[in-house]
Amino acid sequence: MITTTALKVLVINGALPIRKLLCKGLSAKRYQILETPNAKTALELLNKCPDLVILDLGLGEIQGHELFRMIRSPSKYIAVVALSGCDDEAGEVQAIDLGPSDYVTEPFGMEELLTRVRAALRHESKIIHGERTILRGGEPVLSP
Repeated sequence: MITTTALKVLVINGALPIRKLLCKGLSAKRYQILETPNAKTALELLNKCPDLVILDLGLGEIQGHELFRMIRSPSKYIAVVALSGCDDEAGEVQAIDLGPSDYVTEPFGMEELLTRVRAALRHESKIIHGERTILRGGEPVLSP
């Protein structure tokens, strides 16, 4: 018998309305959600081994760019979808050069974000873990 587990997504976003939207949309697709508005708690939640992080690059106390570097330390890889309200090309280039799995500008559509999450998870699983991410009826599960 094959057992499956829900994939964990850590949502790091300081804007409560956006964080609620992300959590609601991801939960509807059966992702297990970890959420926080700040970098300090985000660093603690990384111990719960999320499969993917959705990171707001506009955080306050630790800039999202610096937090990204902490999340993607040399000793570990985790899929990261970066969110940014940045509307200038130089800011976008700087964010993309960090090397997130994907980059989404605000405002964004939930379906677009979910598609980018699935793509980042597929890429991360194939490259790093040798596992396959399977989507059944739009619901993500890991195959053993």
